[in-house]
Amino acid sequence: MELLRRYSNHHSLVTPLVRVLRRIEAGDQSGVSAVQSAPPSLRWLSGRLSAGDRERMTEQYLAGDTAPALAERYNISLKSVRRILREGRARKRA
Repeated sequence: MELLRRYSNHHSLVTPLVRVLRRIEAGDQSGVSAVQSAPPSLRWLSGRLSAGDRERMTEQYLAGDTAPALAERYNISLKSVRRILREGRARKRA
């Protein structure tokens, strides 16, 4: 009910919500499809970068390339590069 209260000022949102709640109360499962969560970004990355690419990236980083340079080279975000390097346990030694 808290959800209804929050959306009560938005008729376009509350009407479909009320319909769904009524179907739930009635036990109606017709037309129900499985809800799929958004794929994790790592799965998305694996579609763009092969395991070999990720290994090469780690090797290049350990050989002296910077994370921003790798991000530009592989056309991915710096955050994704850092995630790949962390998963590959890549640490530059001092």
